[in-house]
Amino acid sequence: MTSRDMSRDNLVMSRDNLVTSRDNLVTSRDNLVTSRDNLMTSPGNLVTSRDNLVTSRDNLVTSRDNLVMSRDNLVTSPGNLVTSRDNLVMSRDSLVTSHDNLMTSRGSLAMSRGTLV
Repeated sequence: MTSRDMSRDNLVMSRDNLVTSRDNLVTSRDNLVTSRDNLMTSPGNLVTSRDNLVTSRDNLVTSRDNLVMSRDNLVTSPGNLVTSRDNLVMSRDSLVTSHDNLMTSRGSLAMSRGTLV
């Protein structure tokens, strides 16, 4: 290999190195832009994470409250059932009384009619 060939090869290598350096510079600049963008979005992501944490805590409180309400409803259900049964018995008794009053009124009406005749 002649010295001219070596010089030409060195020139080609130098040009390739220059292209590689330029590409590395572009990549470094892109990485810098990405890092800046990530830095700018980090506070927003932090706020979102905090909001999600607050929402999760609120959901936990709501779930606990619903559990307490369900337990209370379960405790009061037997009492409500007894009250409903008592109301049903009272309604039946009132119906019987109304029927008796109707019979008494009809009897009184028959007696009045008999007296009238």
